[in-house]
Amino acid sequence: MSVSLVNTSATTLVATQMTNITSEEKQNLLFDVNCSLEVQMEDFDEIWWPLVSNIWTQWTSYKQTRPSGLCHAKIKVEWLVSLKIVKVGCYKDSSNHTHSLLDVNRLKRPQIIRTLVEKEAVKNYSPLAITATIKEYTTIELGLDASAQCKEVTNIKYKVRGPMEVHLVGNSDLKLDISQSVSYLKE
Repeated sequence: MSVSLVNTSATTLVATQMTNITSEEKQNLLFDVNCSLEVQMEDFDEIWWPLVSNIWTQWTSYKQTRPSGLCHAKIKVEWLVSLKIVKVGCYKDSSNHTHSLLDVNRLKRPQIIRTLVEKEAVKNYSPLAITATIKEYTTIELGLDASAQCKEVTNIKYKVRGPMEVHLVGNSDLKLDISQSVSYLKE
């Protein structure tokens, strides 16, 4: 799904029609915010923000997800509920990023990729197969140069599949475990 941008003034871009902007271009627009951008609220929440959820944190939050001092770039995100739009702009006197988008994506994947991994992990494929599938999908379907690493997939798979496989884990007492297994097989 893509968005056509219309320049309504020298400093405002408005996402109006789903036509030709790639996910990577959306990600770049929200990473390097140098003008105001207006997006329909639903599109922002479902399509735009999951692409940059790994980049931005709430500045005033007491619980920041990155160590302080890494980067001082700030954006301003306003939910204009009556208009059903989200307006994103550069925060006044904000500095530029001290890192590239690629650097951020290497440290932590955006929510859109983590969600894809969780959906694939439920299917119980190997982490290597899931990693290959995610890489192919993000490249071809989303137009992103970001994928999951096998270690991340393994961790997410364990998180998702662990509770589903708990009944397969035997008793920690080996003799009792063997006894219960034999009883089960006899029944």
